[in-house]
Amino acid sequence: MYREPQPGLTHMNIIADSGGLGDAIARLPAIKYVADHHKHIQQHLWIHTYMKDFAKNCLRNTNVIVRGMDDMERKFVPRLTRMFSKHLFNNMASPITDHAFQVLVNKTVELSDMNYLQPDLSKVSLIKFNLPKNYVVICPYWTAPAREFLGSTINEIAKYIKILGYEVVFLGKKETETGTHHVIVGNVNEEIDFSIGLNLSDKTNLFETTRILSEAKMVIGLDSGLLHLAGCTDTIIIGGFTSVEPKYRMPIRHDIRGWKYYPVVPPESLKCRFCQSNMTFTYEKDFKFCYYEDYLCVKQLNSILYIEQIEKSLNENP
Repeated sequence: MYREPQPGLTHMNIIADSGGLGDAIARLPAIKYVADHHKHIQQHLWIHTYMKDFAKNCLRNTNVIVRGMDDMERKFVPRLTRMFSKHLFNNMASPITDHAFQVLVNKTVELSDMNYLQPDLSKVSLIKFNLPKNYVVICPYWTAPAREFLGSTINEIAKYIKILGYEVVFLGKKETETGTHHVIVGNVNEEIDFSIGLNLSDKTNLFETTRILSEAKMVIGLDSGLLHLAGCTDTIIIGGFTSVEPKYRMPIRHDIRGWKYYPVVPPESLKCRFCQSNMTFTYEKDFKFCYYEDYLCVKQLNSILYIEQIEKSLNENP
């Protein structure tokens, strides 16, 4: 280790307005690492407004100054600035938290330094929701057609969960204000039968959602922000992947990448699966949409594949 730098702070703006909830959560370990290991750096974290209080909670006991993107003054302090959106490579073809460390500190660290941060939920009450005693959370919302969670698949999974003796709780949000011109829109398939379970869509804030996830037997969804939020808990995660490699998106918990995470993927026979991670030199392509326009990866993530991983997770975590 090097000797301590000379006294005096170097101020650094961290502009974290790109990406969604999952990106924001996955970057927090890198920001905490800088605060813990580089005391001469004063970080000013600019983050989506809906994440401001959550980030402050996770970064408690650090000297990071957290601001929402709705702060109209946007008075960036001088000197260093790091922008995740302006980096040479993105986090679709590399592990998402590793990418954050490369942007901020330009080096690889131990897995123990990259664990997803867990917020303090001790003051979060769930009494008003009248949650069932034993339940499984299903996250039906999606933000890109290439990551759509099909309604028919969700219904079949929900009915299977009920057969296992668990109740079903649906979580998600239709719109999320970011503090910028961009609004995150959550889509949901019209075929979903929400009467199968308790529908808490648009009824919870970020802290309530996290605690509900933390007390569930498992969380089921297709790669999304809520699955990353579940990574801030110790709950089992069953996550579907279409356009991105699972190894790049699974959270690090208890010093293990993909701890209690059971990925659901299209069969190997679908050669274009994980296209966004594997296709290079396609800079003009928006991978929110299928490159071949047939969305085979979405269609092939059927309930049978999910149920296989649900059964595996229950056998390994009775």
